[in-house]
Amino acid sequence: MLEYGEYLDKVYGCWLGKCVVGTVGAPYEGMKQLLNLEYSDKMIETMLPNDDLDLQVLWLSVLEQKGIHVTSEDLAEAFAQKNVFWPGEYAWFLRNYMRGIRPPYTAKYENDFYNEGMGCPIRAEIWGLIVPGNPALAAELCVMDGTLDHDGNSVYFEKFWAAMVAEAFEESDVNKLIECGLKFIPQESRAARLIRDTVKWCAESDDFEYIRSKLIAEYGHCDCTNSFQNIGITLMLLLKFGSDIRKLAVTACNCGFDTDCTAGNAGALIGLLWGGKRLETEANFRDSGYVLSLNYRRRSDKILDLAKETASVAVHFLNNYPGAENILKNVPDNSELKISYSPSAVKILNFYDDSAYIAPGEKLKIRFEVYSETDDENLDVIFAGGDDFVVNCPCKSVRIEKNKTAEFTAEITMKDCELVSEVNLFTVRLMRGKETVASRTFGLIGKTVYKMYGPFWENNMEISVTDTNK
Repeated sequence: MLEYGEYLDKVYGCWLGKCVVGTVGAPYEGMKQLLNLEYSDKMIETMLPNDDLDLQVLWLSVLEQKGIHVTSEDLAEAFAQKNVFWPGEYAWFLRNYMRGIRPPYTAKYENDFYNEGMGCPIRAEIWGLIVPGNPALAAELCVMDGTLDHDGNSVYFEKFWAAMVAEAFEESDVNKLIECGLKFIPQESRAARLIRDTVKWCAESDDFEYIRSKLIAEYGHCDCTNSFQNIGITLMLLLKFGSDIRKLAVTACNCGFDTDCTAGNAGALIGLLWGGKRLETEANFRDSGYVLSLNYRRRSDKILDLAKETASVAVHFLNNYPGAENILKNVPDNSELKISYSPSAVKILNFYDDSAYIAPGEKLKIRFEVYSETDDENLDVIFAGGDDFVVNCPCKSVRIEKNKTAEFTAEITMKDCELVSEVNLFTVRLMRGKETVASRTFGLIGKTVYKMYGPFWENNMEISVTDTNK
């Protein structure tokens, strides 16, 4: 069991480490060369905005509204509406979302270059903080975040990191935390190999430049924000500089690449292990507030208030999430988040069995799942949208049963047409007479149609190679 006061101090330390050490790394993001910086308190005089923190604060706002009922689509809606920073995979998420694609498919379309980016594991802390002592649950929850804009190994890295954060409330040895995190990702994955290799190289040498060179040689990527080299650097920082967080911060900068992320992730975990009070006394870190670049503000910009608000969500999850083990004791009265949200009694999800792309004359099959928390009944199925499409749904009505999932499919055919829209939105409704019980809007992506003309041989001309100056 963990005293609530100690838990809160660790949450404060995590957010303080994330903000302050992330600020040290922020000015050097994208530099791939080795640097030779020395730590200075001037580096942390002014906190800088950082998407590493931004999105986790945004997730906190969604958690405060939805509590244990939060879904990936709730996070996606907030991401699309409140974020103002759209590099790389964030932009591909937004483009797909505006085309009516919903997670986890928002990560899968046209995002090959960025789908293993560092933008995923940098958002892991919140999921471990709200379920302290429950690493398996933290690894499960973070997937609905990671799959908004990432896939595969990047999501594995977030699961790994979230599990370590949750476990760090009961375990302080970094090597054991790494062993814990590894349990929750596929052992044959490239992500797991990177983690094991980094631990091995750190055991072989104390020279961070040597370890960095091994990481780049074996796992390097041309994108400075790719998760592989950056997770490797972050693990090296934990294993080699965990006893000196200021040295850790400046070494993150000196290693280059996604420095605000490597610094922020390592600073957050060490900050959790140390606790906020120790960071203040030994590292001279101060709660000078945090800065958001979101189209969103909270009631306070103090890091300690952020920690208290996170703790309130955690008490709610530990008390209400099925299977969660509550490790907190002596929790103050009225510390639990109170939510007024009530989930819809009937929910509809859609799945693309083959693809979300469609072209004139082509057919796509869409599968729908309906989950009901209400009484058994038959509901009419109605489709709308897409003048250039024909929707064939053999299921004119669906039988829903309480606490069970029902399925039906629809086949959508695109008519022959000259103009193909990129965005094609449809709505499926479940009707009780004239009353809409549940609805779902989804999209299909119109394939770009290319026509090739040529070659035009008459445009060729021969150019003499004779030097006319002679």
